[in-house]
Amino acid sequence: MLAVLALLTGYQNSLMPQTLTYAVKQFHGSNFAQSAVISASRIDVVFALAMMFVADRRGRRAVLIQTVFWGGVFSALGALAPDLAWLAIAQTAARSAVAASVALIAIYAAEEMPAGSRAYALGILTGIGVIGAGINVILLAGVNTYSWRAIFAVAILGCLAVPACARALPESKRFQPASPAPASLPVARPSLRNHGERLMLVIALGFLIQVFALPTSQFLNQFLRTERGYTAAHIALYNILTTVPGAIGLFGGGRLADRYGRRIVAGFSMVVGSAAMVGGYLSAGWLMWFFHMVAQILAGSLIPATSILGPEIFPTALRAKAFGVFTVAQGVGSVCGLLLVGWLSGPAQFGNFGVPIALMGVGPAAMAIILFRYFPETAHLELEALNPEDIPPAAPPTIPPDPVPDPAPGEVTPPDPALPAAGERGDPRNR
Repeated sequence: MLAVLALLTGYQNSLMPQTLTYAVKQFHGSNFAQSAVISASRIDVVFALAMMFVADRRGRRAVLIQTVFWGGVFSALGALAPDLAWLAIAQTAARSAVAASVALIAIYAAEEMPAGSRAYALGILTGIGVIGAGINVILLAGVNTYSWRAIFAVAILGCLAVPACARALPESKRFQPASPAPASLPVARPSLRNHGERLMLVIALGFLIQVFALPTSQFLNQFLRTERGYTAAHIALYNILTTVPGAIGLFGGGRLADRYGRRIVAGFSMVVGSAAMVGGYLSAGWLMWFFHMVAQILAGSLIPATSILGPEIFPTALRAKAFGVFTVAQGVGSVCGLLLVGWLSGPAQFGNFGVPIALMGVGPAAMAIILFRYFPETAHLELEALNPEDIPPAAPPTIPPDPVPDPAPGEVTPPDPALPAAGERGDPRNR
């Protein structure tokens, strides 16, 4: 059932990146107008954070089901947009639900899988989400200035599968609803303030990656259409041929992260992958295709290696909240990156996407250094070993009563004063 929900989430999550360039064209918007729409929709992270607080109190299952359903409903409302403002509002609501869904799917992978397969499981679920995005790309091949609306409308069909998923999906085994502890077992209430250092690390991780990653994916179709002269069919073919190999990174990167560690896989993917993406924006022809294909493979390997870190290094009672803060940091980073690239790519500045994208590449390079220097390695460790708060407190030992020694030979055992004397009424020997 998680796979079905990941498929629906992947489709919903790819709607704006794939179709916004055609909406901007219909509404006669600029590069900066496109970046402003995307940036405005990133307010979604605030609502997603609120949902994460609910998930830590009420459970993962209920919130995941609701967010996938409403993500489809609000995505479909984008088909009715009369202008960019409507589209931005509809996508803000939809992407709030999608951001929470993505976070909860990662939390499920962390809480349900054993130590040696968490990143691999998340890679598989993310790969299924990419298939959902691929459906979007295939439909995009027939898009013109107006028919992009049909791709938004298709999202409502996914809502039909959600009730069946709700009936079959169990609650995460590690999630335990809050219940009062016995008076003899005082338990400190977990707080994010007690995990400030780890919280700052995941904030840096979300911000520095997304300040580069989201502009490169969001502006790719615009780059291909305006700077390389690609048609909708050519853009769809380009996305399919360069993105599909990313599945190699998702599955292989997850497996490597479980075997050799998160830091080595994530650090290599950040540095080499960002360099390849910059090369794709600065080149043309077959070299552009090659660079973007390499970048997508390494971006795929980066996702399971880093997305699993947030759920792993926080206890169960704080896991969704911490991932919500991580999502907010991603949103802030993406807004900064989008606005900067949208402004710098305008005709008054560099007049292209290549140089601004290269400037944003400083983010992943800095994050790779932070990753190796400060992050703990989480591979091969159970969540309880990483978070001692999740180990239930042991009950105080009970002291057994002193044993009554057996009487010595010939010794007469004195009668128990609590029992009736021999021959009296109530003496069990009279029965």
